[in-house]
Amino acid sequence: MVHQESGHRQVGQVGGIAYQWLTVGFTGHRKLADEKVVQAAIAQTLDRLTITNPRLAGVTSAASGADTLFLEELKRRSIPYFLYLPASVERFREDFTSEQWQRVSPYLGKALNVEVVAAEIPEDSGYLEAGLLVADEADVVIAVWNGRPAEGVGGTGDIVHYCRQLEKPLVVIDSQTGAITTERLEKLPSRDVEAVESLQASSEPAPSLVVDQLYKTLDREASRHAPSTRSLIVQLVFLHLLATAIPLISLVLKLPKEIANWASIIKLLALLYAVWLARRHHHAHHGWMNARLIAETCRSYQSIWYMRRRKASEPKGTPWQCAPLLKSLRIWWYLGSREALDLETARQKYLKERVLHQKEYYEKAGQKALRSLRLLKRAATTVTLGAIAAASIYLLSSWLVKDDHALSLQIAKLLSLLLPLVSAALLSVVAAHDLNRRSNRYWEIAQLLRRQEVRISAVTSWPGLWRVVSDTESVLLHELSEWHAMTNYSGGDH
Repeated sequence: MVHQESGHRQVGQVGGIAYQWLTVGFTGHRKLADEKVVQAAIAQTLDRLTITNPRLAGVTSAASGADTLFLEELKRRSIPYFLYLPASVERFREDFTSEQWQRVSPYLGKALNVEVVAAEIPEDSGYLEAGLLVADEADVVIAVWNGRPAEGVGGTGDIVHYCRQLEKPLVVIDSQTGAITTERLEKLPSRDVEAVESLQASSEPAPSLVVDQLYKTLDREASRHAPSTRSLIVQLVFLHLLATAIPLISLVLKLPKEIANWASIIKLLALLYAVWLARRHHHAHHGWMNARLIAETCRSYQSIWYMRRRKASEPKGTPWQCAPLLKSLRIWWYLGSREALDLETARQKYLKERVLHQKEYYEKAGQKALRSLRLLKRAATTVTLGAIAAASIYLLSSWLVKDDHALSLQIAKLLSLLLPLVSAALLSVVAAHDLNRRSNRYWEIAQLLRRQEVRISAVTSWPGLWRVVSDTESVLLHELSEWHAMTNYSGGDH
């Protein structure tokens, strides 16, 4: 299954394929006393990280000096990487000599993606912004540092300080001696030896195969847990109702002591069973919820798999629990760039397999939620009216019937006490299954997807298609986040 706990985390592995990447960030000085010493230390650090995390990806800038050495070591190991530039390529080039630029420029074209920091950022803050982005994206940061505060804005010292504030795993390489010190590496994900050896011995799977297998495995897991999660919450509600009803029946009907004792035993057994069910529900509920959360995040990337990567608007808006997964999916997605299709084919594929499919799902799910809502509300209303009738009959009968022990009087009294509890139980099922929100929200999403269908059919360019796709995925992922928040501490379904 998938492991994403803090501390000694086991790197995610599903269906025999380890899908999770370790992202290695980098920061370092441009002027170095001895490049060979520093490069050897960078190589040693990458080799050490590879021992327990053989699937590495780099994230860095591309300045002269230490950045260039890092890129060269990534190339030697065929490690994919992302670049964050502090300025446009034309402006960035001005910070290099002709020889330095000739050395580093080939790496710009081989990156999975090159991102230039926002244009509105002042020029002297570009390096700082790029460094902060590198640190934010990385699981661990390698810093080639002289140990002194930064001389300018965005220097290596600033980024090291930022990483320490975030308590980010850090490897510091002395820029003079090449000495290596580590901080908080115990927080990194890890694999057992057998998993590492298996991964190193296996051939690299196709990116689309990894994501597809991850989705299918988790979708099956979520589907397996879903029925038990839905039924367990209803069982819990009515077990508590039963445990409350038993003493009321015994008290109101004034049952013989022997029967009352048996009733107490039944009540105790019902409560013990409810406790056992609650524990079972907790595990089933969270297993289902986490599997569905990750599966739907995978599906978002699957839906854009055949689109052009350049100037893409990647899926955003997933719960923070998905952050490690999202980084790995992003890497797989960029690695699968060769599978991109032409504009028309990609548009039709997204329209059919994502928009129309999700529209149909939300229409059916919304109608189902609305039917359940109406049924339960009608039942609750009927039961409440029954309670009012029973209370009225009891009140009237108590005036007319002098015998307080009359069976009809006792039954009316019992129903006046029990039926409000039944009504409350029915309404609690409505709340637990989030039927009010779902019946309205799903209809809204279905309506929006109808509009998105029109918009997608009208676009004639990649920027236009990405604009609509970004809006669509934002809505769907926002619903996923909202659902996750609503169900995290409840027993709702989806």
